[in-house]
Amino acid sequence: MALVLPTATVTISVSADNAPLNSNDAAKKIHISADRLISDNNAGYADFTGNVRAVQGDTVITSDNLKIFYDNNPGEREKLTAGKESIKKMVAKGNVKIKLDDKLAVSEHAVYLKTTNVLILTGANSKITSCNQETGYTDYISGNKITLNRADGRITVESSGKKRVEAEFHQHDKGSN
Repeated sequence: MALVLPTATVTISVSADNAPLNSNDAAKKIHISADRLISDNNAGYADFTGNVRAVQGDTVITSDNLKIFYDNNPGEREKLTAGKESIKKMVAKGNVKIKLDDKLAVSEHAVYLKTTNVLILTGANSKITSCNQETGYTDYISGNKITLNRADGRITVESSGKKRVEAEFHQHDKGSN
């Protein structure tokens, strides 16, 4: 059975081993606001549309649409209580901006896979920027597909064939003014 709510604000609790984008805020809740929410417990998803804003600690996601897929294993479902579902995947579409750590990720489409702690950004203008507080310079990487492994910090950037991968990094010399 699907539940449709216009102008929705929802808070989702996650367990310590199920922290979506910000592992430092493992025990914190995710607060999501949107113009509309469609939730289907049997199918295992919550679909937020219109001016979506999701916040967990210092991590903020804004997009046109955010669909959260949670554990839909019938054997496990009885162990879960309302609001304590286990998030498997988050998919953001349209004007996606994700602020995490000292970075800002921008794309048309983003997928976060909880089991691997991987964030995948896709779209012609996908970009991750970070500001170096010491130098004040902004470093960036851009491409058609950016895969950020949050567990070990590895980043893979791929081109579309039409537009090449781009990056700009600034070196900070210690001890110089």
